[in-house]
Amino acid sequence: MTVTRAEWRRNLIRAALTGGLLLAAAGVAVLSLVTGFGQHHYADFHIFWRAGHDVLAGHNPYPQPAAGALRAQNQFVYPAPAAVAMAPFALLPLSPSAFVFLALAVACVAASLWIVGVRDIRCYALAGGSLPVIQGVVMGTVTPVLMLLLAIAWAKRDRVRWVAATAAAAIGIKLFLLPVGIWLVATRRWRATAAAIGASLALLAAGWLVVGPHTATGYPHLLSALTTVEGSYGFALYALVLRAGGTAAIAKAASVIAVAALAALVLRAGRRHDRAGFALAVVACLACSPIVWMHYFGLLIVAIAVLRPRLSWLWALAPAFWLIPNANHPAATWKIVGAQIACAIVVAAALRDPGEPDEPAPAERSEVHVEVLRVTHHAAPGTQPQAPR
Repeated sequence: MTVTRAEWRRNLIRAALTGGLLLAAAGVAVLSLVTGFGQHHYADFHIFWRAGHDVLAGHNPYPQPAAGALRAQNQFVYPAPAAVAMAPFALLPLSPSAFVFLALAVACVAASLWIVGVRDIRCYALAGGSLPVIQGVVMGTVTPVLMLLLAIAWAKRDRVRWVAATAAAAIGIKLFLLPVGIWLVATRRWRATAAAIGASLALLAAGWLVVGPHTATGYPHLLSALTTVEGSYGFALYALVLRAGGTAAIAKAASVIAVAALAALVLRAGRRHDRAGFALAVVACLACSPIVWMHYFGLLIVAIAVLRPRLSWLWALAPAFWLIPNANHPAATWKIVGAQIACAIVVAAALRDPGEPDEPAPAERSEVHVEVLRVTHHAAPGTQPQAPR
């Protein structure tokens, strides 16, 4: 087979662009790692490491549920299972433990894309070079782990045990991932929904049993105080309403309305279009949280990967987050608007072009199977049975 000159030129240009993209992404990632990793005593990971150390020592990892104790943004505020999960890392000194966690975070990001079916190396470059992923990895956050858990939940969505385990683990780390359950309901995965609820409750109970049952009663007050301190920070819809002059009550109402609207869309799209329903549920998770940091949008990249496993225009959102960088201080209003626009684009893509109808939900598959058996049984001898219409 001969390659024409035009095809050769197109292949050369494509290879050059791919190589340039890979080099740019690698350069940005390495530069960010060299300049950022280890800063501020390993940032978020130091908080997790200290919480794991408290669990091993039998101490309470939580601060007082008061605004004054949270203003430094260096306190452990995650559910109890997250503290228990960090206990093994506390067996090592901080620096080597941070390097181990860094390696695991990089592996989690790559694995999350591979598991959902992404094979184009350009997608890996766009995701790996994006600000949410780099920030999540360099700062030692749990977002890469959540990306992997969501990816497994999607890939194993018809395996009850896998869904229950991954959903429970994700919710045990971050409670705002609860809206993922809406997707399970929308796709009529009833056994998976029940198992996920049971596993989540069991994991949360076990975590607080280890940390100390008395800390569970004060945890809602801790989250309320945290929202008071950091609610105007970050990129959440909650922060946007506050920035527009709304009260905390109005901001909460806006978040509830947004989650309810997205839940309705999940119920509508998720019945026949699993990919769209899953992506919409991820956006609902981000709308559910009153505090959204830049690295949280790593979850949005998983939604993009599920919607578009192959390279498409939607992947341009990953590097676009470099246009709205922000540290741990109140983000400018236009940056919050930009982040919300990115979420809206994913919602629009899920609704406008959800892809081919996915496999029927388990209940639907059983009905189709029964119908096929019925038609086959009643088919005349010597004739080919016709599939049900």
